[in-house]
Amino acid sequence: MSKSHMEKIKCPKCSHESEMLVWETMDTKTDPQIKDMIRSGEVFAWRCPHCDNKSLIFYPTLYHQVKEKYLLCYIPGNPTSAVEYMKTINENNESGYDFNDNYTKRVVSDINQLRE
Repeated sequence: MSKSHMEKIKCPKCSHESEMLVWETMDTKTDPQIKDMIRSGEVFAWRCPHCDNKSLIFYPTLYHQVKEKYLLCYIPGNPTSAVEYMKTINENNESGYDFNDNYTKRVVSDINQLRE
C-alpha cells in the first residue's frame, strides 16, 4: 500500500511556503502510475504557487513492485542509511507484506539509479 503526506516546502527563490505531496512508500500495485511519475521526475517536482519557481525536491522513499517482489529503498546521498533501513524493513512494517519472502531488495542513493 502506498503511503504519502503533505510537507511544507520553502521556495529557494521567494521564501514563500507551500505544500508538496511526499511519498513515503510507493506501491505499484495500488498506484501503477508511480512508475511513470518516477521516470519523468514528476514525483520529485515542486512548483511554487507564489513565484512559479520550479524545483526538484529529493526525499527518501521506498519503492515496491508487489507482483515482481521487488523492493527499492532510495535515500538521496546516503547509501549507508538506506542499507541500515533495509536490514530492519520487517520490524515496523505496516504493509502486510513479508519482505523476507524471496524479495529482491536494492538500495540506491542516486536519482538515476532509482529511475532504472
